[in-house]
Amino acid sequence: RIRFISGIAAILVIGIFSTFFLNSIKQNPIKIYEEYYQPYPNISTPLSRSDENGNSPYYQYEKGEYESALAGFQSLIKGNPDDESALFYAAISNMELSDFNNAIEKLKKVADKNQSKFTQAANWYLSLAYIHTKKPELASEYLNILTEGNDVYANNAKKILKKIN
Repeated sequence: RIRFISGIAAILVIGIFSTFFLNSIKQNPIKIYEEYYQPYPNISTPLSRSDENGNSPYYQYEKGEYESALAGFQSLIKGNPDDESALFYAAISNMELSDFNNAIEKLKKVADKNQSKFTQAANWYLSLAYIHTKKPELASEYLNILTEGNDVYANNAKKILKKIN
């Protein structure tokens, strides 16, 4: 009888520990975000070695001067609200400055343009922004879109979905 009760107690302890451990892994959005987030490279207006244009927001972005870059991108967006490149890089600058609400707003505009060169990347960064803001159900929507592809985004989206579901 003692062995039987000890066996049941051991199973309960292991079950409770496993449940707690697995839930703590699934519900640590900041670690997931930090594992997968890195700023998007500047492919819109790449800099050359001789480039001395310190006023360009793309130059500032590439140098990691995100506050200055964001101000420049905002100016570009004000002049052309449909400038998807400026919207996208402004959103990533917002993420670098931990302003996820503004990043999400801008990324949605880019993601809504279905055939944009930034659509897939916008979906990726939207999912990461939603993970960081602890909204896994919204992140899952964008991750599921990404899993339909056959690229790095698709592979990483599948991995993250396993961690948050």
